[in-house]
Amino acid sequence: MSILLKLFGWTGLTQRGLELTLVGAVAAAISGGLIHIYEKGKTAEKAKILKQVQADADKMRGVIVRVETERDDALKALADYRASHPVGAVQLCVEPSVRKAPAPPRPASAAPGSVQQVPAGDSGSRSDGKVAGPDISGLLEALAARADEVSEQLRARQKIEP
Repeated sequence: MSILLKLFGWTGLTQRGLELTLVGAVAAAISGGLIHIYEKGKTAEKAKILKQVQADADKMRGVIVRVETERDDALKALADYRASHPVGAVQLCVEPSVRKAPAPPRPASAAPGSVQQVPAGDSGSRSDGKVAGPDISGLLEALAARADEVSEQLRARQKIEP
């Protein structure tokens, strides 16, 4: 009689049944150990990846803070410049006798030569019968401020997103 039969005889299994049971138990133990090793390696790999992602995120946060500070400084400098260089009164000339009708539509393929020429600058003299229009300097200042904001936002985004 084999040792297996003596040790596990109380189970009522034959020697072949006991051998197969033992082989199955050893295989289960080996596969369990391999799974444990695999899971441990997977956990270590996840930890390594998470550490790298955290480092990248910290680096990106630093870049974002730096870029936002640069953007805010640039916007402040532009606002200071606009404050120290105010726009004077800007008025468009309005000729009261001219009827305001929409311009005829141009074909989409209009050549540059067919674009209407802009008249020479206004001398500011009102002896020619033209009436001064409303002051649009505030609107121009608002437009310049918004253009500065958009420009600085674009610069900041270009520094962040390569």
